[in-house]
Amino acid sequence: MANGNYDPIEQELVNALKSFPVVAITNRYTDADCTKGVKAVFGGIGNQRRYRTYFSDGAGRSFNQIQQDISNQVLGGLHIPNVLSGWLYDILWWEQDQNGYVTDIPLVAESEWGNIEAVKDDFQKLLLARSKYRIMIFQGNPQDILIFIDWGKEQIRNFKLTQSGDRYLFCGFQWGVRQFRFELYVHP
Repeated sequence: MANGNYDPIEQELVNALKSFPVVAITNRYTDADCTKGVKAVFGGIGNQRRYRTYFSDGAGRSFNQIQQDISNQVLGGLHIPNVLSGWLYDILWWEQDQNGYVTDIPLVAESEWGNIEAVKDDFQKLLLARSKYRIMIFQGNPQDILIFIDWGKEQIRNFKLTQSGDRYLFCGFQWGVRQFRFELYVHP
């Protein structure tokens, strides 16, 4: 399921996402609810690491209900900030200095539970980011997930601004087995 060499932050995100399907299934989350749930996971972990976290709200259950589910059932009571303003990406961690200057955007993520073409559109936004962590969360049948990951790696290799060491974490929720498949790609 997982292929390693994750750094500590990636491992923490992978571990939290491994717990997420049980919560989503138990609480009968819709696709829109799953998107909010993933955002809550990333928001809680980013907040714990003292980053400002931004993510957008959307259709489905209220964010407050999903926030409570994730805090209690995935993150062991970890506080999740109630920030709902999206900014460029579905999820991002933001760091700034005391003068208000943005000093780092360590993580950007896109979460798309739609069809594979919508996933491809969202993935291409990640190519533009100068962040240490670029993460794509999506769903599909196991075969389509593998095909998408290969396509994504080809996109990375062909993007002229890709640099050695760029990290991409693919998190594909597999419909049939109802768990995530994770693959980390680090550009040589």
